[in-house]
Amino acid sequence: MTMKKTKEELTSLFNMYYEIETSEEKFAFARENLFLGKKALSKSFDLITNKEEKLDFIEEYIENSTLRSTTYTENTNQKTSFKNEFVIAFTDNLEKLAFELNVSNAELRVITYILKRMEFGNLISLKQNAIAEKIGMKTANMSVIFKKLKQKKILIEDEDKNLYMNANIFAKGLNHKMKKEKRDSLNRSKISTDIISQSF
Repeated sequence: MTMKKTKEELTSLFNMYYEIETSEEKFAFARENLFLGKKALSKSFDLITNKEEKLDFIEEYIENSTLRSTTYTENTNQKTSFKNEFVIAFTDNLEKLAFELNVSNAELRVITYILKRMEFGNLISLKQNAIAEKIGMKTANMSVIFKKLKQKKILIEDEDKNLYMNANIFAKGLNHKMKKEKRDSLNRSKISTDIISQSF
């Protein structure tokens, strides 16, 4: 039976991974160290044929593991683990979302669905019609909601038509823990307005 690695052991492994220069060596290291004893992860990894996608898979695993790593509550030394996915919510702007941007229940349902499924760095790779189908809403209504969320700057669209959740309200991933591509994505999604203030 594989013993669960401590936070310090995982950190050491992740640091070793980022010091490796070639893709093939990174793949071998991931199989022998990061995915050891994790059959489902190993199988999913081996099914990927594209090198860049393999590297993305490993780094997504590292990001997830970092976010879920064990922390200790102050003064108690009691172990606390994050077992579910989470995003960071900035409470000042969250309050404004509720009271000043007048977000409707339907808009809130869409925001909540997106938050759970958006990528690290806040990139949204979801189709409007797919969201509509999943939450039981008409596609035409979904189109109206997306338009309103963009107008309120809750959803941000860049010049290349990439869509993001505004990182000044919600952020998925810790800026200093993500690879450059994800950090750039998070920074592109960080838009302030007369209502939404700069969070970081």
